[in-house]
Amino acid sequence: MILDLQEAKEWLRIDYDEDDMQIQLLIDTAETYLKDSIDDFYKKIVHDTDGSFKNKAKLVMLVLITNWYDSRDFTELDADEKVRYTITSLMKQMSYGYEVT
Repeated sequence: MILDLQEAKEWLRIDYDEDDMQIQLLIDTAETYLKDSIDDFYKKIVHDTDGSFKNKAKLVMLVLITNWYDSRDFTELDADEKVRYTITSLMKQMSYGYEVT
């Protein structure tokens, strides 16, 4: 596990539990997003002796989670473009990143 719920809530400055399920979904999706985007992701985590790769992965996950969490109601003017890009990217990963046997 790269990032836990409490770390994400601290980053988001959330001190209540009502959104825990949604935040956990975002954590899981952000980790999968990185795994699908970076070759040998888990091997790199395992061989990360100084923690720099894991720290970068954690930061990327926090930025993704913040963006997704803050844009969930689509009130931002540019949220539509951000969501479209993210969804397109996720769909490409889902289409080409998983081998069906």
